[in-house]
Amino acid sequence: MQKLFRRDEIGMIINPNAKRARKSVVKSKFFWRDFLEESKAVVTPDIPAIRPALESLKAQNIRVLAIYGGDGTFQKTLTSALSVWTPETLPAILALRGGTANALVKNMGIRKKARSYMRRFSQSITQNKIEKVELFEVPMLKVEDTSIGETNYGFIFTNGLAYKSIEQYQSAPQPGVMDMLREGVYPIISYFLGLKSGKEYFKQPEMAVDVKTPDSEYHYKGPMNVILCSTLRKLILWYAPFTGSISGTNGYYCLLNHMELDELFANFMSLARGIIQPEGHLNTVALSLRVGTDLGFMLDGELFRRKEPYELKITRGPSIHVVVLPVM
Repeated sequence: MQKLFRRDEIGMIINPNAKRARKSVVKSKFFWRDFLEESKAVVTPDIPAIRPALESLKAQNIRVLAIYGGDGTFQKTLTSALSVWTPETLPAILALRGGTANALVKNMGIRKKARSYMRRFSQSITQNKIEKVELFEVPMLKVEDTSIGETNYGFIFTNGLAYKSIEQYQSAPQPGVMDMLREGVYPIISYFLGLKSGKEYFKQPEMAVDVKTPDSEYHYKGPMNVILCSTLRKLILWYAPFTGSISGTNGYYCLLNHMELDELFANFMSLARGIIQPEGHLNTVALSLRVGTDLGFMLDGELFRRKEPYELKITRGPSIHVVVLPVM
């Protein structure tokens, strides 16, 4: 789908704490000033600052919302944006590489750095004053915490041992390579050596899940390794675990694993590539999922820590329109 925009219709949210954005701010290289009016480029130092920034941009009638940050920035910004605009009036999203993983950006095939991509977009729409750009529709997940009445939107939901590992990694004051090795490699070695620390690290959390698919329902209660839901097919690194397709459905990719750990580790590569689906491993297109647990979860790189039992409901959320520039 193609759309027409003007340069004065672009607004931008910048997270100065995201990896690449932080470098720009520290070095005072505010490249966005070359492309945007001053009032339409807002640096948001924390989460509470996002909504007022979006309300200010809405009052200026923007039709393109550029987001410069990581996956967590996109998650928080889009969740707030869907309370400022309706899904039907939400501006088109210009996704800029500003974080570490940038799952949405990578799934859209955007490889250019933020400054280069912003320049190219600006040049495209100012050539002869107006120009066509491509818009792609990308569905989101709707994650409702029914225990506290909170709703968030995102693209990749993770729970289980993966969440525990990332939560412990990020608990370090300044996570680095050694913390990554401590949380990603040492526990596996300890587990296979039969050490107590390894067994405790991989203690599977208890969960109760109910999954509704287009054809059936799935119910499970017991120890769980991983819950993974996504509207994006490509995840980080080389992980491509999903089978089937959500095209033409009102669902999303859903993966549950509660295999024995020895079997899980022995088949990890095949599971991560979606080649096999053994007993204790559900890989499907889901219409809805309910999960009850006391373990927190991660949505697009943003950690939601929980200590008390709670229940989540995950369904297909609204779609956003992402600007992708045609090959030039």
